Amino acid sequence: MTVSCAGCSSAVTGTVIAWNPSHQDDTGTNGWHEYVVCGDIARRTMTLLPGFTNVLCWKTGMGLTSGSDAALKAECDRANAAHAQIFIAVHANGDSPSGVSGEYHTGDSSSAGYAQALLRSVASTMGMVYLGVVAKSDLYVLNPTKNKAPIRILLELGDNVADRTLLMSKEGRQRLATALAKAVRDNAPSTFCYEQEDTRLLYTGAWTVGSSTSDSGGSVRYTNTSGSSVTATFNGTYLAWLAKKSPFYGKTKVTVDGGDPVTVDLYSATTLYEQKAWSTGPLASGKHTVKIQWTGIKNTSATATNIDLDGVDVIGSLR
Repeated sequence: MTVSCAGCSSAVTGTVIAWNPSHQDDTGTNGWHEYVVCGDIARRTMTLLPGFTNVLCWKTGMGLTSGSDAALKAECDRANAAHAQIFIAVHANGDSPSGVSGEYHTGDSSSAGYAQALLRSVASTMGMVYLGVVAKSDLYVLNPTKNKAPIRILLELGDNVADRTLLMSKEGRQRLATALAKAVRDNAPSTFCYEQEDTRLLYTGAWTVGSSTSDSGGSVRYTNTSGSSVTATFNGTYLAWLAKKSPFYGKTKVTVDGGDPVTVDLYSATTLYEQKAWSTGPLASGKHTVKIQWTGIKNTSATATNIDLDGVDVIGSLR
């Protein structure tokens, strides 16, 4: 659901990127220290992105090369505390073909698309081969239950054998950092999609999680119970409510910053997925609160009064 905005400076300003260099120091090559190489690339890239808020999430004091769950948790916690919108783990491959590749959490299409865009750009700038991106479900830092950034990716910037000369030289790492910074600037997202399970969304009443590959992130949360509501608080200028529409769905009441309620009808004769049910329109930059409430009201064609939340698209970040 993330929309890329190539060269869009308004999307760049204030965007928070968490940088997470590798902890690895193995891969079986003499004189190779992946954490040194990747830490240097990440730091060099950060200095080239003054329009962004860059946060280094690298708990070197907890074991630089351990990669322990404690260190990884601390790094995710730091990213979460900074309200990171983009999380980029920087690694180098081992015993693979020369080129760049990436990983994202299974089912996370927004992160997959972002990783593809960045890596294609880096490959083009560097004259390297784009090796593609793959889904993984076992990477701690990309797990949405640990890391709340709406975009979470791991980049493999070259191979420690085939691209060793490039990675081991300061000049080569500067070239990679320059290419990565350009890719980040050129693919700055204009909105960030937060899924319905994000813990910063405040639910009251009885809500049920339903799963479908057609829903954003593979799931949706719905209710048909009196007193049920969901509240999203964010810093930014815009929020859009993503929902599934259905013959079983009724009408909701939506308010912005406690203002006058707006009625939104989620009925549809056929089921429609990932619909923009409603949006705030442009708001003054700052903290805002959107509340969506179950009403028990429906139009005459609907067969029930369910309402749901699939996610929210935000220009800014949830709080």
